[in-house]
Amino acid sequence: MLKKGGLTLGTYKEATLLSSDRALFKLDKGMLLEVSPKGIRNILSLAKAGIIGFISSDGSLQYSTIQRRYRVGFGSSSDELLDIFSEFMKEVYGIPLRTYQRKDRRHFLN
Repeated sequence: MLKKGGLTLGTYKEATLLSSDRALFKLDKGMLLEVSPKGIRNILSLAKAGIIGFISSDGSLQYSTIQRRYRVGFGSSSDELLDIFSEFMKEVYGIPLRTYQRKDRRHFLN
C-alpha cells in the first residue's frame, strides 16, 4: 500500500525498494510506477522495453481495422533471441506465441 501522510494513494501487488526514498510498484502490462522525492512517473519494465526493442529491430506491428486486432511479428535466425522474445510476451501479456519456419528463420506471430 502506498501512503502519503495519512492518505492512501494506491494498493499494489508488488513493490521493490531501490533506496530509502525510491521505490518501484508493479502495474499491469509491463509498466512500473516509480515513486521518489522528485515525483511519480510510469516507466517500462525490462520485459516491455525488450518487446519494443525486438519489434523495432526485426519485428512488425500491424493493426487490422476489419478484425480490430493487432498482429505482432518477430523473426530471427537466433533461437536464443526468439526464446527471449517469447518469454517477454508471456510475462507482459500472458500470450502464447505461434511459431512457423520460413527459410532459415523461425518466426513468431500473434
